[in-house]
Amino acid sequence: AINGKLCVDFEIRFCLEYNPCSVSTYPLDESPLASGTEVRPHSLPWHVSIQYEEQHLCSGTLIDDQHVLTAASCFQSNLIHIPYSVAIDAHYLSNSTYRIPIDRFIFHSDFNQATLINDIAVIKLSQHIQSFSDRIRPACLARSIRQPDVSSLLIVAGWRMVKNNTWSVSNTNELRQARLTAMDECSEVYPKKYDFEKQICAGTQGSKRDLCLGDMGSGLFEKRKHDVDRWILTGIVSYGCEYASNGYPGVYVRISHYYDWIQHTIKELNERKKTK
Repeated sequence: AINGKLCVDFEIRFCLEYNPCSVSTYPLDESPLASGTEVRPHSLPWHVSIQYEEQHLCSGTLIDDQHVLTAASCFQSNLIHIPYSVAIDAHYLSNSTYRIPIDRFIFHSDFNQATLINDIAVIKLSQHIQSFSDRIRPACLARSIRQPDVSSLLIVAGWRMVKNNTWSVSNTNELRQARLTAMDECSEVYPKKYDFEKQICAGTQGSKRDLCLGDMGSGLFEKRKHDVDRWILTGIVSYGCEYASNGYPGVYVRISHYYDWIQHTIKELNERKKTK
């Protein structure tokens, strides 16, 4: 947060006056051919690894100096009794050295494990990040209620991939990216699960490759043109990636729908007594 405010898409100029949220010093490769390739190191300085005993569990997005957004499905319950941490400034997982323990987290009270509706959680780190840099900075949140169209440039990244319907961490442990397109097929593909107001549908047009990138909890970013390019946090990976080999799109939590909930949850986390 900057002066107590989260960076959101319609307040970007305010954010940038104090801190360049959602601006990458190291530009992403935006070509379609870049899908499935290694991300340029530190070009997603808000992307973090959520870890259990220093092993990668899922991804998240840094949204201020002490809070991370991810999927509720990363965790079994709201209770934290095991050693979770967040690796900041991570590109190669094997070289992740800047880890901050998780103080506590809250996921949405209406999260449904069967349908994965409301699959969103806010993490509070045990300490503040002392300063932002080219390699560590927060993302801006989408707040406007709008559906990305087919011309929107969407990027998702992660350390895991799905190949032959099996999740695995990439062999070389590097962060990889995929370029996606907004779609409207999810209501047909997932008729009992998809909720247009709360979720975004996106995939790779015309592709039926048995490869899908993006960990559970990874951010879905939309490129927005302002005075410089911004990558706005628009969604969170929820489900569907495991069906990519069938050509199915993925389903992402719609950030704009949960903006007020995110603000309220951060306030609640900060008002609670620190976990002993």
